[in-house]
Amino acid sequence: MKSKALKYLNISGFTLIESLISIALLAVISTIAINIFSSAVQSYNKANILNELQQNGNYVITLMEQKIRNAEEIINYETIGACSIPSADCSGNTWVVIKTKNPGPTDPECIEFGLASPNPGVKNPYIYMAEPTLSSQCVFPSRPSEAAGVDKQELTNANYADPKSGVNITSLEFVIDTVKDPPLVEILISLSQGEGTSSRPQYHADINLKTTVSLRSYE
Repeated sequence: MKSKALKYLNISGFTLIESLISIALLAVISTIAINIFSSAVQSYNKANILNELQQNGNYVITLMEQKIRNAEEIINYETIGACSIPSADCSGNTWVVIKTKNPGPTDPECIEFGLASPNPGVKNPYIYMAEPTLSSQCVFPSRPSEAAGVDKQELTNANYADPKSGVNITSLEFVIDTVKDPPLVEILISLSQGEGTSSRPQYHADINLKTTVSLRSYE
């Protein structure tokens, strides 16, 4: 009986040093795991922002290419008065108006693409499309978007408050070359995360898109 009691008394547990080492190792492993998880979350957020920018930008570029390529002519743009000679600088246009070819009864007579900059803190700057149905609203030098009853259709997500899907159009430029036959329109768009997005780096991203379109239906 006595030897059995001594046997139990000889069983030893962790020493203080061993316990401290175990705690230190656990802390190191936990820190590494937290950093890996945090990095994964940041990468996921960044990828979502970039995906949203790509989706908005590609949609607008594709739509503009289609409408401009099938247009009858370019009616109006900001620097039109200075673009009548080959050496003229026809850049810096933030809007352009094209005439629709053979519009039907319910089709727009012309289309205006441009950049709208609403009040800060309310909406992000966005790219719009205006489609008037009256020919009188498409006569130079008028702008359809300024005519009564013509709405600006938002083509990009101008949601200021949504940090995941809000998109800020930092610049939109049309470079018009009417000297070429048919005329060429170069489109340059810069997009970034919405202005209402968190200031944390994982919510910050920007992309630049560029394409050149010629008027297929030009005569």
